[in-house]
Amino acid sequence: MPDRAENIGWKPDRRRERSMTQVHCRLVLLLLVIVLIGVLAKDANAVPMIRVAAPIRPPSTARKKTMPKASRLKTKRLAVASRNRSARLTTKKAPGKKLVVERINWLWHAPRTVLPAIACKQASRIKRMFEAGKGSSCSPAVMLAAKVFVAKPLVGGIFKRSGPATHIIVHSTETATEADATRVVRSWNNRGLRHPGAQYIVDRDGTIYQTVDPAMGSVHVNSSCTRFGVSNDNSIGIEIVRACKQKYTAAQKASVARLVVYLQERFGIAGEAVMGHGYVQPSNRTDPVGFDWQGFHQLVAAIQPDYRIASGGKLPVTTVKDHARASWRSARPVHVFVNEKGRA
Repeated sequence: MPDRAENIGWKPDRRRERSMTQVHCRLVLLLLVIVLIGVLAKDANAVPMIRVAAPIRPPSTARKKTMPKASRLKTKRLAVASRNRSARLTTKKAPGKKLVVERINWLWHAPRTVLPAIACKQASRIKRMFEAGKGSSCSPAVMLAAKVFVAKPLVGGIFKRSGPATHIIVHSTETATEADATRVVRSWNNRGLRHPGAQYIVDRDGTIYQTVDPAMGSVHVNSSCTRFGVSNDNSIGIEIVRACKQKYTAAQKASVARLVVYLQERFGIAGEAVMGHGYVQPSNRTDPVGFDWQGFHQLVAAIQPDYRIASGGKLPVTTVKDHARASWRSARPVHVFVNEKGRA
């Protein structure tokens, strides 16, 4: 019978067969070498050449100590507390005062609010009311809808207040380079869940940006260093955009004065509760740097005639020495004004 390969006309490739045979032989030799190395390493009680996740240790013959039940429960509670997103900030205990503990349950986003539909004429009327100091009847959501405030929401750094806001703290951004309000808010949002931020930030052109509803809290002071009971839970922060040796613009001063009057009437905050960051936290803050407090009070008094300052209706103190003397005479908080050199 003739061969089938001859009928088809196929001839085997001898070179290919030899090359495949050589490859198989090399693989077999490689496996043998690996097995031999493993056997030698095991016999020599040496560390194997193959990298493992954990170092090889001889089995321990000591008896494991069992943890008491109470200790196990305590360890479990601590682990659960560490996984919680809440942070606990404790203030220093002053002599004769209770220890104030500020507990912050951080949120990524504030509760969503639906802005009402407002016509152009009504928006213009609301804006005129705000400028005249009579816009307290309008909620922050209405102010956003009327474009009196511009929304630039915070992402993280927000928490729910445990009580009403009783203080207004004025800050200045003091960035290393010139940066507008939107860039400052972006820098806050890039710091994760726990980051600083104020409810309002006033840009160089006087535009007021609202980062979160003032009914919510944000971290703009260090509660462990503040005085007069000021904390993030009971205060509203206002940041004024400033960098290097910039001076505050007239539009900024006017916007800050109108915003302060609006917040005072809206939340029932007294005039003596409007303070600078450097005054409530003098250990490590001096902002708002170079802010003309006397001119600010004059602007506020022009909008709100019955406005009273912390010094009981008199002109506020202007120097550090006067502030020290006044603080010794009375325990009531008085404003510290920053002089032209930027010192509080």
